Amino acid sequence: SFEMVGLNNLESLEYKIDASKSFDADDKFGGGLVLFQYVIDNDTTYHPYNTMNYIFPEIRDYVISVKAMDSDSIWSPYQTIGVFTP
Repeated sequence: SFEMVGLNNLESLEYKIDASKSFDADDKFGGGLVLFQYVIDNDTTYHPYNTMNYIFPEIRDYVISVKAMDSDSIWSPYQTIGVFTP
C-alpha cells in the first residue's frame, strides 16, 4: 500500500508518494524489496527507494500506481489511487 503526503509548501504541488509500508513476505529469510515502480498518468519511474517526491505540474485528476520488486525479482501487484487531485 502507499499514501500521498503533502509537503506543506503552499506555493507548490509537491507531494511524497510513500510506499514505506510495503514489505517482502520472505524478509525474515533474507529477502527484501529492491526496486519500486511509480506510475503517474502512464509516466513510469523506477526508483530504489520506497518514497519519492513528485511535483505535479497542475491541479487536476491523476491516476497513481506503485508496485515493488523483491530480491527474487518478483513484482507485487499494482496498488492504485484511482483519482488523486493535489
